[in-house]
Amino acid sequence: MGILMGIVRWIARTLFVLSIAVLLIISTGAHFSDKNNLTPIVQDVAASQISDAQLTEMSNGLKSACQKSGKDTLTQFVPDINKTISISCTNLSKEYAKEVFKEQVVGEMLNEVYYQKCEGINCFLTNPLNAISESANKLLQNIEIIAFVIVLILAGLLILMTPGISGKLFAIGQPVFFTGIPYFLTGSIKLQVISSMPAESAAVGGKIADLILNYLSGLFLILLIIGVVLVAAGLIVKFTIERKGGKKK
Repeated sequence: MGILMGIVRWIARTLFVLSIAVLLIISTGAHFSDKNNLTPIVQDVAASQISDAQLTEMSNGLKSACQKSGKDTLTQFVPDINKTISISCTNLSKEYAKEVFKEQVVGEMLNEVYYQKCEGINCFLTNPLNAISESANKLLQNIEIIAFVIVLILAGLLILMTPGISGKLFAIGQPVFFTGIPYFLTGSIKLQVISSMPAESAAVGGKIADLILNYLSGLFLILLIIGVVLVAAGLIVKFTIERKGGKKK
């Protein structure tokens, strides 16, 4: 019976670790599919595809349009997004042209994609662009809640199946601690990711990797701290309360 219970606890502990890993993945997807977090990533990726020559051409085109209009502010219709953009004629540089492209052109194109409707898992199985929609974000948020509940259920099962207060604390604390260990590896992972990218995309790729790994690093740190606290509490209980109780017997 003891061996069987040990196997059951091992399975529950393994599922507990896997459920935490799944929760981290889903949480990351939900975080970066939120429009406020997604927008700068899409804008940077799009802007990285524009060459210096194209920026110069865009800047010269804006200057020419402003000179013809003789105004401080110019509005111009862009067929690609079917929108009218606003241009300040007092700050016409390549950097400004890049910002206009990012904020007003790419931003509007993202709005068109983000607010399109899709249903459930089809958001990820049909049009790839649906994966960066508001519907997909809401789906991931709902799955995130379910994944968190599953983590709590498995934690509860481990607590129920493990004897002793210290044993219960170790049963939860150790898996959580080991799940948080990748916190110490995020720096090397980032370097490997960047080194595997083509030179022309390393800059923007590094920025995106930074955003994702910084977010994951924060989650890993939380797990690491929780794990350390639970294991430390388990050791304190084992060598104080439980030891004293054993001596009295």
